[in-house]
Amino acid sequence: MNDIGLIGRESEMDRIRVFLDTARTEGGALLVTGEPGVGKTGLLNAASEAASAVGMRLLRAAGVEFEAETSFSGLNQLLLPLLDALPHLPDVHRDALNVALGFGDGAAPSRLVVSNAALVLLRQTAVARPVLVILDDLPWLDRASAGVLSFVARRLAGSQVGLLGASRTGEVDFFDHTGLPELEVRRLDDAAAG
Repeated sequence: MNDIGLIGRESEMDRIRVFLDTARTEGGALLVTGEPGVGKTGLLNAASEAASAVGMRLLRAAGVEFEAETSFSGLNQLLLPLLDALPHLPDVHRDALNVALGFGDGAAPSRLVVSNAALVLLRQTAVARPVLVILDDLPWLDRASAGVLSFVARRLAGSQVGLLGASRTGEVDFFDHTGLPELEVRRLDDAAAG
């Protein structure tokens, strides 16, 4: 993998490489945490390159402040590339995602049904080739998307889906970190920063 521009991040990249190897065959989630500006997005970009190099399909979303109040906006951003696969889902899951993502009419589906639908869609997509979900700026992810993706993150074992998310240390967000492995990114030492 090419780690150009990531001076002083060898241990973090080693951990991410191990995570990607596991995610490709067994699934899993890893949260990258750290202070603002410490380089979390740079690590996500390097992970994206590494995943592409080994043939994983990438799905990315980033929380955005102006969309934080729009339900399922983050999920829409993430799953938009998979719209062609919706017809292959069971009716209940297809209908729930169509409504939640804003592509269909109907009563608002329960978050549990949307969560299961997203999980089934990702697992089915990974049958063709492993998938890496990258979520940047979790503090700005809307509550509904954060709930769905927290649910998904805990149910990836046995799949070929990895979820890599980035969040600020100590900042409250709607994504539930409880029980998920974390990689804390610290400030670079003086030598690496120089």
